[in-house]
Amino acid sequence: MEISCKELKQKMGNNDLCLIDVRQAWETEIVRFSDSLLLTDELVEEMINKWDKEKEIIFYCHHGFRSMQAVMYFKQQGFSNAKSLHGGINAYSLEIDSSYPRY
Repeated sequence: MEISCKELKQKMGNNDLCLIDVRQAWETEIVRFSDSLLLTDELVEEMINKWDKEKEIIFYCHHGFRSMQAVMYFKQQGFSNAKSLHGGINAYSLEIDSSYPRY
């Protein structure tokens, strides 16, 4: 149910990769992955009703707790390839790319 920062780095730039940010909007102003979508009520509805439930989706947050909750919810909705970024964007900054600001 999780993906490591190293695994995510290897997948970055892949057109099939779907990154979903589950943090608050103010957090995304500090740091975010450029190709990610902010999870909103409208996006949740669209995902459940229209998205391919086999698509790999990687959720992330600050430390990985909220994204794991999102994974559990979406798995209950039938999304078999939903994963959470282990340690969140904070761990990505520490382990992979320190240019991502920490807060």
